[in-house]
Amino acid sequence: MAETQKRGSRDTMELCRMTEQDIVQVEKLERECFHTPWTAEMLADTLRNSYDYIWVVKELSKTLSTEGISVEKAQKQNILAYCNLRILAGEGEIMRIAVSPERRRQGLGRKLMEKMLDCARENGCEAMLLEVRESNQNARNLYESYGFLVEGIRKNYYQFPQENAVLMGKRQM
Repeated sequence: MAETQKRGSRDTMELCRMTEQDIVQVEKLERECFHTPWTAEMLADTLRNSYDYIWVVKELSKTLSTEGISVEKAQKQNILAYCNLRILAGEGEIMRIAVSPERRRQGLGRKLMEKMLDCARENGCEAMLLEVRESNQNARNLYESYGFLVEGIRKNYYQFPQENAVLMGKRQM
C-alpha cells in the first residue's frame, strides 16, 4: 500500500514498494549515496528475494490543467529515497537506506526508518541490526534516535575509502 503526503500545492510524495520500473532511478541514487553502489542487477536480485522488503519515496510532479484541476504526471516520478530491510530468522537487517543529497534533512530518512520498524514488528522480528560507516555521524544519530545502540566495530570493513563499520542493534522491538 502506498502512502501519499502533500508538499505544498505542486508536489506529492509517495512511499511505496519498489518495482522493477524503479531500478534505473534507484541505481542512480545508489551511485549518489554510496562509495560502493549496488548495480541494477543486484537491485533486481534483491527485488526477487522473498526476505527483502524495499520501499521508495517518489516525488510526483503535477501540472495544472486548463480547468484548474491538478493532474499527476506518472512519467515525472522522481525517486528521492529508498530503503531495503531484510528479515531472516526473527531479525531485521537494514541493508540500505539512501536519501538524495539535495533532499536530506527533510524527514525522508525518518519515514523510511518508521516503515522498516513497522514491517519488522509486523513480521515478528525480535531485533534489528545494521552496519554503518564510522564517519557517517548523521546516519548514526538517526539510528540512535530510534533506539539503536553500538554493539561492535568491524575493522576496515568498508573499502573506497577503507573505513571501520559500526555495528548497531535494536534489541527491544
